[in-house]
This record gives sequence, C-alpha cells and structure tokens, in this order.
Amino acid sequence: MTRTEQVLEVADDIRLSMVTHHLPLPEGFPAHPVDCDDLRHLRIRPAGAPDDPARADVVIVLLPGAIAGARSLQPLGRNTVRNLLASGISAEVWVLDRRANGVEDHSGIEVALAEGDYHLAFDYYYGGKKVGGRVFGGFHRDRELGFLSEFGSARTVQDTHEVLCREIPDADLRAQKVFLGGHSLGAIQAGTYAAWDFAGRPGHDQIAGLVALDSITHLDPLRLSERRALSGPVGLLGGGAARVPALMRRGLAPNSTAVLKGGWGNPETFAIVAATAAAAVLAPEAESDILRLLPRRGTPERIVRGSTTRTWREFISRATDYRALRLTNQAVLGLLGGAHMSVNKAVLSMSCGTLDSAEVAPRTFPMSFEAGQTRGLRGLYRATCGTAPRYSPTSFETLYRWRDYDRCGTADAPGQFTRTGIPAATAGSEVVSIVELAKILAGGRLNVFEDYFPIRQQLDAVATLCGRRTGSLGPLRYENGAARLPFVNLMGQSSFTDVIAGAGVFPDHNVHWFPGYLHCDVAAGADPRADGSPEPIALALADFIRGTVTPAPLAS
Repeated sequence: MTRTEQVLEVADDIRLSMVTHHLPLPEGFPAHPVDCDDLRHLRIRPAGAPDDPARADVVIVLLPGAIAGARSLQPLGRNTVRNLLASGISAEVWVLDRRANGVEDHSGIEVALAEGDYHLAFDYYYGGKKVGGRVFGGFHRDRELGFLSEFGSARTVQDTHEVLCREIPDADLRAQKVFLGGHSLGAIQAGTYAAWDFAGRPGHDQIAGLVALDSITHLDPLRLSERRALSGPVGLLGGGAARVPALMRRGLAPNSTAVLKGGWGNPETFAIVAATAAAAVLAPEAESDILRLLPRRGTPERIVRGSTTRTWREFISRATDYRALRLTNQAVLGLLGGAHMSVNKAVLSMSCGTLDSAEVAPRTFPMSFEAGQTRGLRGLYRATCGTAPRYSPTSFETLYRWRDYDRCGTADAPGQFTRTGIPAATAGSEVVSIVELAKILAGGRLNVFEDYFPIRQQLDAVATLCGRRTGSLGPLRYENGAARLPFVNLMGQSSFTDVIAGAGVFPDHNVHWFPGYLHCDVAAGADPRADGSPEPIALALADFIRGTVTPAPLAS
C-alpha cells in the first residue's frame, strides 16, 4: 500500500495537502496514462490537527461536479473547517479527484508559477517551447481516450470507497464521523455510494450523512416508484444511456468532452483559463498581453469572441477586434470566467465582480437581459445566463481593471445598468472573490477542472436517476436505507436548479436556497461576504454537521 502526502499550503491556521494513493487499475484494463493509476484528493484540516484522519471529530468527503476537479470545492472546504473549528469541532474536508484527472498536463502552469512568469504557460501550450525541461505533447483527441469509456459511476464509487477504507479502515468509525457529499454530479455519485452494496455491507452503513451542493443525493427525483405511468418512458431513456458505452468501445460515440471544439468545456479552454489565472496571480494589475498571445483560430478565437461580443452580428462577422482591448490580467480572467461576460454562461461562470468602469454596454448576445425576463424566455435565460445582466466593454483606450466582489454596489462603483436601469453587479449578486478564484484556477496538479471529462460519468448518472439497476449499476440495492441518512441540500437561487425546482425533484425538507449564488458559486463563495457576514453556505454546512454529530474528545 503506497500513500504519500504533500503539503500545499498552510495559511490562517488551515493546512492544505494533496494525498496520493497508488492503486493501479485492474489487470487487463485498456491502455491508459500512468497517472490514472493514482487516486488523489485535497485534504483540508486545521493546521494543528493530528496527521491521522481517524482522530478528527468529523470528516466531510466531497466529490466534484461534472467537468470539475478537487480545487473547485477548496473555498467551501476551507470555510467549513474554519467554522467548525470555531465551535470546538476538529473537522477535515477531503475533495476527491476522479481518475480522469490523470490524463491532464499542468506542468506549464506549475513552472510558470514557480518561475514567476506567466508567459511560460503560454509558451508551453501555444509556443512550442521547452518549459521546465518538457515540450507540450498537444491536447489529446477523443479517439485517443477509449479507456475513458470505462470510467463510469461504478469506478468512481469503488475508488471513493477505497480512499475511505485506506484513510479510516474501521467501517464503524466511518459510520460515526464521515459525511459524504458532492457538488452537482458529485452529489448524485455520493447518493449512489450510499445505496451501493460493498460485499454485503451497504454504503449508507459506512457514512453518517449526505450533503448535496446545488444537486440531489436521493436517486428517485422523479418519484418513479410512485408514478408507474412515468417509469416506462423514463426507463427507456435510462436504458438508452446505459447502452452508449458499448458504442464508445466500438468508436461510434465520443468518450469525453475532448470532442467539444469551441467556446467552453474542452481541455484547451481549461488550459487557457488556468494560464490566465496564473497571470492574475503573478501580475494582477499589469496590463495584459494575453488576448494578443492567443491564436486567432479554433477554441481561443471562440472564447475571446464569445466573452466580448455585444451582438450576434458582431459574433458572426468578427467586425470588431476585441483583442485590441486594454485590460489588466485580473480583468482578463474576469472576462473569461465572470458571470457578466463569459462565454461559459451560467453553468460554469462565477459571480466574482465586474469591470471597474462605466464604459460598457448591454449585450444582446446570445440573448438580451430584457428578452430573458419575458414569460416565455425567463427560464431559458436563467438556465443559460443566470440572473445577472451581461455587458461588453466599449472603449479601446481605457485600461479596464477589475472590481472584486466586495467592492460592488458601493458608492464609488461605476454605473453599469441595463436598458431598464437594473444594475449589473451589486453586493448581493457577487459572492466569489476573483483573488481566491485565480489561485485555485492556477492550482496545478489538483485543479478546478476535469479537463477530459468522461461522458460515461454523466450517462451513468442519467441511467441511475431513470431507475436503471442492472449491468455496472447492479450493486445499487439499498436506496431505502440510504434515504434514512441525515441529509442537507444547499442550493443556489440564481442557478439553473431553481428553474427545475417547480418540477418537485428536490426533497420536501432540509433544502436551503441562497440568493445570488450561481451553480458553481455554491462551491466557491468568499468569506466574509461583501457586507461582512459569514459565507452562508459554509455556515449552513457547518450547522448541519453540528446538529448531526456529537464529537468525542480527541484520543491522546
């Protein structure tokens, strides 16, 4: 058994480390990168806590959402550990990477940060230069990643169990102090774990409770057990999802998000965002050259146009060259990842502030804010763009800087309004710090994204929620027992999940909604809030833990 632990950071009485377990995939598994034989997780704990995780009062284990990695939940984890420590509970938060993170190459980001020069990252990914003794081998094509068709829910559940068993071998002790949860897809996978059969002992008998972050942990959101008429057609959908992996193995269906060619969601996009984040860490207020460093083709071109264009005509014609904009490095990161401009829309954008200038104009690309408030389009706008107005910079002379979340809506804030006078950013709408966001986006080996996200993960989740319980999902046998676990759902009221709440897919109790939070904001809220109050989601999670467990004194 091989276990290593590398300290990443000790700050504000919180210790962050990367724990690695070497656990090779089974003999006969399709060829794969060697890093996929390791299981890694981010470990967050009080700086003075014991090294042995079994001595913690509570361990909260979180699984990232789709297309997400361990760092995506670092802010929530840190804030939760701090909140619990203040009330006398020594807690740890672990955020688990899935094996597909082993496909990624973050060496360009790591060398850039170590050398203090963000240009090295762009030299590595786009300049063809040797950086840190390595030359980038290129972004993998989907057809090179056939092994990802085997990385489904069963793989994630078994790997999660392996980590828990190695870190805290006593199953009865895990049942007392381990809470399992996740964000988005990760919460569904946590619920799957709770209902799983591990050699005769149910998952729910080895954890103390469940945590859903803008998602669900119960596996029958459509209440198919009560609605027999619906179970038939929904079951067909689940069966269809379950058959796709066979097509993947024959090369007839894509294996991963590497097939996405532009805009958002593919590995090249995530490399650009990480390199930009490195610039925002190393030289946040320097005038940026990033937009001019990026190629004028493919994914980089679509990202830049999608994050700046005001109208559909501009987007299609490329009439305006927004690469001539003057922005600080921090402002470029806000342009690519912020809720008011980014091409990534509401699912992956962050409420992290706004351009610090009144020289902006409302966008109608892809949809105007006013059109999105009409009865027929309100749900679509919220699901794709969130609840905030969107705008574009208008000056090519002004040097645009970034106004972080805690300076929005103040008396000296620039005027940024919709055509009907609604402000773009307020103290209530901005909940993520771009300073903290830059640090985690440039996190290196443990990063925010899952660059080559296996589509099998999402297919298995669909099959699970549609009632599929055969094949690789056959061990899903203990849903009734899992339903008896203590649970909490912490939801973003500005997220797309609010749109589907009316369909009755969420539990009838223990569901808490937080205004101003988009889908990914739920994992990364800044503490304190702009008004000085504690970050509410980490506070609510700590309250749930406090109300569920009675910590015993640490063993001497």
